Amino acid sequence: GTNQIPHEIDEWNPAGTSAVWVQVPTLGSTNDAVWAYWGNPAATTPLAWSTHGTVWLPLGSSTPYDVVYHLKEGALPFQDSTQQNPATNGVAPAAVPGIVGTGGAFNSSTWLDAGTNDLGDVFTLSGWINVTPGISDIQTMWANQVGGYGNAGFAFGVNTYNHSDQTIYLATGIGGGTGKETTSASGTVSFGQWHLLEAAVNRTNGTVVFYLDGVSVLSSTVQPNFTSVADLHLGRFIDANFYMHGTMDEARIQDGVASPNWAWADYMTVAQNASFQNYSPVSSSRVTLGFQVVNGQLVLSWPTGTLLQAPALTGPWTTNSAASPSTNAMTGAKQFYRVIVR
Repeated sequence: GTNQIPHEIDEWNPAGTSAVWVQVPTLGSTNDAVWAYWGNPAATTPLAWSTHGTVWLPLGSSTPYDVVYHLKEGALPFQDSTQQNPATNGVAPAAVPGIVGTGGAFNSSTWLDAGTNDLGDVFTLSGWINVTPGISDIQTMWANQVGGYGNAGFAFGVNTYNHSDQTIYLATGIGGGTGKETTSASGTVSFGQWHLLEAAVNRTNGTVVFYLDGVSVLSSTVQPNFTSVADLHLGRFIDANFYMHGTMDEARIQDGVASPNWAWADYMTVAQNASFQNYSPVSSSRVTLGFQVVNGQLVLSWPTGTLLQAPALTGPWTTNSAASPSTNAMTGAKQFYRVIVR
């Protein structure tokens, strides 16, 4: 309750549920807690870290995110919450209900251009998808590759070429027909419902781990040193082939290889948040400071918080250690009172 931690408002709904991404440094015990406050009409200016990408630079970590699309806009440009790669080119997916607030509806003409990216040697591709049932052929999430076996770059999604096998699919290549297609078992990804797909890639070692809904489903190999510096698209290959059909939400790319615990937490914080963490009842911070005169003395009362006093309305305010109710003389210098509530 003393240190402000970075957060980003995804969507704010004064009449209902709002989505806010909060960068929690550590949850190391069952007694660790984060306090949330809202409803202060004077708090009208967002703090700098709520808008300039700090939320997506994990505290104490060297693995920041390269791209974070909430996919809520419905029209170009699409914001990158890391402030590095906004999507200003493409054909905008329509805004539809997602798994976190609003997502994007992708079809055979919609895609987003994340610009030229150098993803480095180790990175994790991820995104929530709800694929249209009955769809055949490769359904692309992230790609910097032209369609065709062994072409330079990578493509990540579901289904293999000309099939509706519901596999997790990653193609990698260095050009000249040299490459590899890595797939999970058929039927891994059910269509018509939400799933979190993640591919933790080490291109130097030529390895990848696939995660589905926070659980590892395959540890395998990829083409070592495939091309990682190229124009990056969301929703299709870069030569306008193999479009995604369905809804996507929270499309991200992170530096480093996600650990099993990280992948599990990624899934739980969205899909099973109430199981992942516990919430206390919401309580109002509004306090009425009551007063009455009893036998010529001023009696102050308040239900919770700490009593402060000052010789002037502008302060300086000091703590009055009295408990409620507090009896005060009506003589002497003028005093102002207020209650501070955590």
